[in-house]
Amino acid sequence: MAHTWKLAIGLGLLGASLTVGCVVKEGDDDDSGGAAGEGGSTGGSSAKGGTGGTTGGSAGKGGSSGGAGKGGSAGSGTGGSAGSAAGTGGSTGGTGGSSEAGAGDTGGSGGSGGDVIVPTCDPDSGDLPSHPYPTCDADPPGDECEQCIEESCCDFSKTCYGMEPYNVCGWGGPTEGPYAGLSEKGCFQACLSDKVKEADGECLQDDADTCGAECATPMCYEGAGQIALVGNATIDLTTCMQENCALKCFKAETCGN
Repeated sequence: MAHTWKLAIGLGLLGASLTVGCVVKEGDDDDSGGAAGEGGSTGGSSAKGGTGGTTGGSAGKGGSSGGAGKGGSAGSGTGGSAGSAAGTGGSTGGTGGSSEAGAGDTGGSGGSGGDVIVPTCDPDSGDLPSHPYPTCDADPPGDECEQCIEESCCDFSKTCYGMEPYNVCGWGGPTEGPYAGLSEKGCFQACLSDKVKEADGECLQDDADTCGAECATPMCYEGAGQIALVGNATIDLTTCMQENCALKCFKAETCGN
């Protein structure tokens, strides 16, 4: 699909100054500190520190960081808490004996998080040579917008979530503002849906242009002479969504008025 929308937005935004602001599951397993030892005629035995958390969960489709797979970003294990204080000292020992409490051991260290995904901006010309995502299955299943994308915009969805390098459409997005943490595609859907609601059901091109700037990945436009604008794959997918899934994705009868 030609990127005519991107060119139109670029021309409309050259004189504008837009400030915009790249989903998170956490997997954590904490073991509490070990119980204190009982006091004997000498002090109680040392308490055992907690075991560190396990390795964080890997990220899924649309996460801003983490390993590949559908879902949120990588979780991080939380360190185990320190062992409790030692048991109560025993009664006074025999001649020369003493009653001392044992010291607790330090808790275990936390597990490390999953791999961090770094999205890649479009090249100066052409499209990003990513490996297409293997499927375009609705995620979550049963979501009417995602189902429409699966049926009508499958190839664009696979490109959006392309990997190695990771496309900003599915793996980038704003880092500030009301849609921070969403991918460019997710941000655009949420942003335009809000605009449609504010406009009493109308889906306007000006609002789509505004969302195209607000949902851009910051590192792709920061610098002299750059324009805040979503990537090529985001434009292709969201254009397909507006043309084929306006009602299911944006709650509008039609888009582009």
